[in-house]
Amino acid sequence: MKEAVRTSILKKRKALSPARRTAFNTKIRTCFLQSALFKKARTIFIYVSKEVEVDTIAIIAKALKLNKRVVVPKMHSSKPELHLIHL
Repeated sequence: MKEAVRTSILKKRKALSPARRTAFNTKIRTCFLQSALFKKARTIFIYVSKEVEVDTIAIIAKALKLNKRVVVPKMHSSKPELHLIHL
């Protein structure tokens, strides 16, 4: 069931027009950067976006500019281990 939900959501994301995707990304980024939690945080944990995921690159850049500690997950392809990378 979880995989079916993921597949459905991914299909909907891929169907978005570039303009609509940009609008959603802008709204999400603005809400995130204006949130009290982000403003108070000294460290944020966030994924590095790819393909049709919500664009996190601008959020990461802003956090680094504000001297926040940014931590991202990294999966190793050889074994199922998650490592945390500090940018």
